[in-house]
Amino acid sequence: KKSWIVIIRDISKRVKMEEGLRLMAKIFENSHDAIMITDTEARIVNVNAAFTEITGYSRNEVIGTSSKFMNSGFHDKAFYENMWRQLQKTGQWCGEIWDKKKNGDVFPKWLSISAVADERDQVTHYVGIFTDISQRKEAENKLISLAHYDQLTGLPNRTLFYEKMQWSVDLANRGHYLVALLFLDLDRFKIINDTLGHQAGDQLLIEVAGRLKKAVRATDIVCRLAGDEFTVVLTQIHGTGEIDRVARKILDSFQSPFTLQDRELFVTASIGAAVYPQDSEDIHGLLKNADTAMYYAKNMGKNTYAVFTESMNRQAHDELELETDLRHALISDEFLLYYQPQIDLTSGQIVGIEALIRWRHPKLGFISPDRFIPYAEQTDLIVLIGDWVLREACRQYMVWMRRGLPPVKLSVNYSGVQLRQSNQLSRLSSILVDSGMNPGNLCLELTESVAMENAENNIKTLHEFKKMGISISIDDFGTGYSSLSYLKRFPIDTLKIDRSFVRDIIENSDDSAIASTIIAIAHQLRLKVVAEGVERKEQLTLLKVKGCDIAQGYYLSVPKCAEDIEQFILEKTQQS
Repeated sequence: KKSWIVIIRDISKRVKMEEGLRLMAKIFENSHDAIMITDTEARIVNVNAAFTEITGYSRNEVIGTSSKFMNSGFHDKAFYENMWRQLQKTGQWCGEIWDKKKNGDVFPKWLSISAVADERDQVTHYVGIFTDISQRKEAENKLISLAHYDQLTGLPNRTLFYEKMQWSVDLANRGHYLVALLFLDLDRFKIINDTLGHQAGDQLLIEVAGRLKKAVRATDIVCRLAGDEFTVVLTQIHGTGEIDRVARKILDSFQSPFTLQDRELFVTASIGAAVYPQDSEDIHGLLKNADTAMYYAKNMGKNTYAVFTESMNRQAHDELELETDLRHALISDEFLLYYQPQIDLTSGQIVGIEALIRWRHPKLGFISPDRFIPYAEQTDLIVLIGDWVLREACRQYMVWMRRGLPPVKLSVNYSGVQLRQSNQLSRLSSILVDSGMNPGNLCLELTESVAMENAENNIKTLHEFKKMGISISIDDFGTGYSSLSYLKRFPIDTLKIDRSFVRDIIENSDDSAIASTIIAIAHQLRLKVVAEGVERKEQLTLLKVKGCDIAQGYYLSVPKCAEDIEQFILEKTQQS
């Protein structure tokens, strides 16, 4: 008889393992993230295709070499020691690191390293996975630049001014120095701007910035606050004699003409100065006193400077008079609302209107909100005025609804003072109930700086608004500072590109790039983008190309009274 011995071996585990290995190999080769495997001595064992694409090194060039060959020199020895210490302790490390590509370019990457151990729990390899975060860093840096530097002159802006001023004050306190704040305003700048145009005005501001920087010491700080308003912070001074010397030097620098549009113009400036700590121990107070001295210099005939004294109290008298007039305006119905339409760039239809306050003073005529709103924000008047605007806008909106107008979004500006009111939710709810307006048709616009002023509390408040059904828009975006981490936490629906970037979007490549960046960031966060201050057809066309959703501005329509905007909406609706 023949005998047979049959040996059967279950290889399902091996097959499963081989399938797993094939899958891992496929993931390794097809991953969009770069993968690098090293031994315990940091020698490269393997890299994938994404590694080659990002760094420029082929697989054959790096196998067997130390991973340290890509070091950029950006990090010190302690950085790498901490990295390896954590790897040995926890088996993992992740973070931002700057390395060098084959072509010599230094680039930022987000790197995650994991230790691989064998069955005896001995580390045999390290796996590093990284992505090139250059574009993200570029976007973040642009936002930081927008937040801290004036995009026209390159000088520190108002936000950075306060930081620099605080630094100067702290330094003065430690060294027993004085700090002088010079507030400079160009004389008759509006005439130049209106006569020669904004482009010439901007060129003048750029040249003024250059002359100011040349007139001061390297330790002094030149800033542009807004428009034609500049500040110079003189650090570590010992007396007012140094203020006199610098102020005269600045005024002397204006003696030579400015060349604008192939013509020579002589431009002068008025300067006011205040000294820390004798004129004020508070930065805002110091700025206010320097501003008061500057207006005193203007009243003296311009092209001069004045150092603040307590006798300069005319401004306080004017402010008291303004407050009285504002309170009368509320009682006497001197305020009225104008409305500016917002146009969808795809359909051409009106999708929103923004309510804009105007003051019809019985003696002075129409007064711009730029003149009275900043002062109202320093008092309780802004709350009363803000309530009036909301109540009147909602009332008028419901009149339009009863007349059959389409239910477009109504945007109303909301101040930081209103946002800080403890009873604001009940006040807002009461206005909506009284008017009968659907909260879903209301959009509150906050400036970027207001939203970030007390970010954590504001996030909670805005979430309460959202629960009511109200939309939230961030106005003047790009002029304040919103980190991406904060921006995505705000329950907002819309970003409004500040008019300063729209104005020169055709001529200025920086403004064009900034607008593109804001639009891209907004769409990544699933937000709509509104461009304000559109005054020319070319601006509108370019914004469409960039993917902007909505636009408003004088090219589309000037702000109109209630009756005229109603007719405008009806005509637009009939056309569509």
